[in-house]
Order: sequence, then C-alpha cells, then structure tokens
Amino acid sequence: MNNLKIKNGDSNKPFKYEEDYYGFFPLANEQYKIKEIPDNLGKPDLIYLTDTYGVYTDEFYKKNNQGNRSGMIYGGTQEKEVSIIRNSLDNNVIIGEFNILASPTNSQVREGLENIFGIKWNNWIGRYFSDLSNKNVEIPNWMKENYAMQYGQKWDLKGAGIVLVGADDMIIVLRNGIELGGELNTINFSGNANNEFSIKNNSKYYYWFEIVNADNNAEILANYKLDVTETGQKLLDDYGLPNTFPAIVRKTGSYTSYYFAGDFADSKSTPSIYNIPGIPFLNQITTLDEDSNQNYFYWNVYYPLIEKIINNIN
Repeated sequence: MNNLKIKNGDSNKPFKYEEDYYGFFPLANEQYKIKEIPDNLGKPDLIYLTDTYGVYTDEFYKKNNQGNRSGMIYGGTQEKEVSIIRNSLDNNVIIGEFNILASPTNSQVREGLENIFGIKWNNWIGRYFSDLSNKNVEIPNWMKENYAMQYGQKWDLKGAGIVLVGADDMIIVLRNGIELGGELNTINFSGNANNEFSIKNNSKYYYWFEIVNADNNAEILANYKLDVTETGQKLLDDYGLPNTFPAIVRKTGSYTSYYFAGDFADSKSTPSIYNIPGIPFLNQITTLDEDSNQNYFYWNVYYPLIEKIINNIN
C-alpha cells in the first residue's frame, strides 16, 4: 500500500503495518492485544481477509521450534466477523487468502466465507518442501507423527516434494522424481487473465496452498497444476484428488471478490526501502526462482496481481 502511495482513508496518511489492521497484535514482554473489527465497518473500498489460522501458545511464547500443536490464544474466523463483513459488501472489493477456511474456523463460518467468495474447499491443503528430510525444521512434528501412524513407519524422506494434508490429518507425499515431475506445482493464468494482469505466467509455486472448487457463477483466473507422474496420478486418484484446481477465483456482482487459494503474500525479500517506486521492477528482474523461498513468485505474480486490483479500485 505504501509503495503504491495508497493512503488510509480514515487518516489520509500512509498505512502503518504495525497499527492499521484488525486482529492480533504482539507486544513487548510476551504481551498482546486483540483489535476486534467494529460492528459497523461502513463501506470500505477494500477488505483483505487473510491467515486466520491463529496464534498458539508455544509459538507465541517461543517454546515451539518444531511445529508442535499447542493451545490457541487467538484464531479462526468468527461468525460475527463474517456477518459484519457481508453487511459491508456493496460496490467494493474483498480479497480472501489462505488460511481463512480450514481449522480452527468452524464449518458454519467456512460456509459463509465460501458463499462470499464463490468457492468450496474440499478439505485438503498442501505445501511444497525443498527438503523433506528430518533436518528441515519447517516440517512440523504433527505431520511426521500422522505420517508414522498412517503408514506404520517413521518419517525418513529425502529430497524435495509436496505434502498434502486432509482435514482428517491424512497425509499424502508426492516426492520429486517419483510421484512428482520437474515442473512441481505451477500457477497457470487463463488467456484473458494473463492479458489483464501483467504477471509472469506458469510460475512455480513453493508454499502452502489449498484445493478448492469454484462455483458456476465465479471465474477461475488461474489454476494450480501439479506435475504428477503416472505413479503420482494414481495416488491422487486413490484419494479422489485432482491434479489441476483453482488458485485464484474472482466473483463479480454487487461487489467483487478475489480468492487466493494459497499463502501468496509470504515473502522474505521485502526491502527496508519498500516505498520507493522502482523497487518492484528491480526485484522482478533480479530475483532468482529458488524453490527454498517465495520471493520470485511474490514479485512476479503476487505483487503485479495485487497492484492491478488496487489500482482498479482507485
């Protein structure tokens, strides 16, 4: 927002990332506060709803380096929030982004969100890992434990691959070179969407995603494409899972919604001089496509996508 010189409509000043959102605010000395959305949001130009997975005890108090599941401090989209947001939708734009549908958001609230965005979650999420070995601290312990219980053997995987996780904690692993081909997971924009958004098409995607279906009244702007081998396709077929499914869905009507079925906004490459106009272009031409991070995708797909959406509002 600051790079595009978009000002906060309430204060007419640049947005402050440490202040201008609703949700969980970490404070000093392991304290926190929660800023609830007001009962009446009015008619904001843009609502961005993202990552309501929550904040958990062990992670917040820095006692959890292995992704163990612990008590929730804050999280899950709430029914009241969905009602307030729905009442504010009138000739404006709403963006939804992973993870607002899965646990700890309950099924009734999820259905309300699905109706807003014109999608249906099929109870599976997934993530690419550049290293599936036990050395990778980003692979959570619960994933390894569920794998061991399901397959009767310890997690002893090597190389890269994609792990799919069902809402019932079922684990499927697509290993690069065995169940997964070299193209891994790509995001492919339709011809019309490719012309509308100045993105780098057919880019690889290396982070969390979810499998959703689009309603008949919604437009699929881009699909994920899992490059599965014959062995991988059979594995997907056994679980009734597709190898191609929506990544970005748009619905138009009395309001316009965009749903990003992935953790698109994640990036480790945002520079401290982020508000300088030339920074996005510089990063687009200098950032390498590395499977250990999302930086290439962020600058070549996410940034131009969100830039176009915001500029269309203004």
